[in-house]
Amino acid sequence: MNDKSMNPISLRSRKWIIEALLRLMEEKPYHKISVKEITETAELVRKTF
Repeated sequence: MNDKSMNPISLRSRKWIIEALLRLMEEKPYHKISVKEITETAELVRKTF
C-alpha cells in the first residue's frame, strides 16, 4: 500500500463505498448499479470515488 491508501479519510471513504455497494446489491443486480448511486448511498461526492 502506498501512503495515500493509509490515509484515515481514504480508508473511511473506501469502507463507506464498499458498504454502499453491498447495500445496493441487495436491491438490484451488480451491472445495474451506477457510480452515482454508490456515491449517493455512501453520502460522498463522485470525485471521491
